[in-house]
Amino acid sequence: FFFQAEDGIRDFCLSRGLGDVYKRQEYMGIPNVIGFLKPNTDSELIESGILFLANLCTEGTTYRDIQLSFGIHETLKKLLDSHKNDPKDFSACTWLVSKILRTKPYPREEHFLKLLPILLRGINFTTKEEELNEIFAALAHATEESTKARIMLIEHGIVPI
Repeated sequence: FFFQAEDGIRDFCLSRGLGDVYKRQEYMGIPNVIGFLKPNTDSELIESGILFLANLCTEGTTYRDIQLSFGIHETLKKLLDSHKNDPKDFSACTWLVSKILRTKPYPREEHFLKLLPILLRGINFTTKEEELNEIFAALAHATEESTKARIMLIEHGIVPI
């Protein structure tokens, strides 16, 4: 039979609850949040959007993988390039990248390599102990399974040879 959710979405379902319908809607919202993270957006909205995405990563790999598939790394790089001196934006970006890299099972190596430059940049940008802890924890996870990530850290002088 067909089940009609409160918002009018019709789904064929045998024994599902509303959770499946609403979870699909949540997944659909991620690209919208990523889309509004533009350099000319208000800094507080950017910070809120990034923290929202970071918190979603703690809910499971599906949310993280959707963010990766919609190019969150490129969005974050553009934000950091345009807001070079805004510590709030940088803190939020660091938090999100840390959550992405620390969610198990870890993302594929290609995603590590796209996100690592953001963390490496952070080492030179921040002096806050909390942010540095997040960065180094994420780097530890990134290098745990990726030889290329280890090489990248050596090339940037983070890890001595």
